[in-house]
Amino acid sequence: MVKKVFVVVALVACFCLLASAQKPTATIHEQGLSAGKGTAAAGPVTGSCANGDCIFYGGDGDPSSPDADGLWANNNSFFGISGSVYSPFVWTKVKKCGGKCAWEVDGLFVNDEMYPQTPTIDSADWAILSGVAAGGTPSTATTVCSGTGATPTLTATGNIYFGLYAEYAVSVPVAGCRIKAKKGPATFHESITTNTSVYQLVYESNSPSNANAIGNAEPVDDSFFYAPAFGFSSFTNTTQLGPFHTFSAGVCAVLGK
Repeated sequence: MVKKVFVVVALVACFCLLASAQKPTATIHEQGLSAGKGTAAAGPVTGSCANGDCIFYGGDGDPSSPDADGLWANNNSFFGISGSVYSPFVWTKVKKCGGKCAWEVDGLFVNDEMYPQTPTIDSADWAILSGVAAGGTPSTATTVCSGTGATPTLTATGNIYFGLYAEYAVSVPVAGCRIKAKKGPATFHESITTNTSVYQLVYESNSPSNANAIGNAEPVDDSFFYAPAFGFSSFTNTTQLGPFHTFSAGVCAVLGK
């Protein structure tokens, strides 16, 4: 009898924990948490380029901002929910670059807010697309280069959002990706989507002030969200979901011919 009571108590406790846990939502603000209540790291948070060759960065997230937020960027088999953020960057010739105008991309990174704070990430899929526009889908855009199941590097930025979400720079290695447009400047969109198989929430950080941005300014209000599970079955401008004007994402590259 004691054993049965113990089992019932354990099940009730487990149910209560699940009931009180954060639920998957398209945006963090939908969870009713108070914005601007986070803890900002001391000093700049500029993501991660393994070779120190960051050619573009949209800017830091800011958990102390009243506009701090995150947008789902996770393929989670535990919940059966997948969603991706596509944020823009501008390719241009760097001066005249002596004929070396192509970007030889060797890495991408995004700053993601994660709960539980010690994340369990299986892998990450990444892509650079052109032709991203409202009403389209990943299959209607042009894939410049992409990778599936990359082993990401997670680096804690020190930022804590809403008192619950720890921010990590999620970096993926890239090989054989060359970006060069016939006429510049040209806009491309990057995406990194983590793959998780346990209770793990992952949201890409917006960048309210673009602090510590690197390279060409990120185009404002030109990011898109694709997540059929949340009802977004085509590219939807992220400003329709909240203060998602720019995102905290970057490109690592060297100049090539």
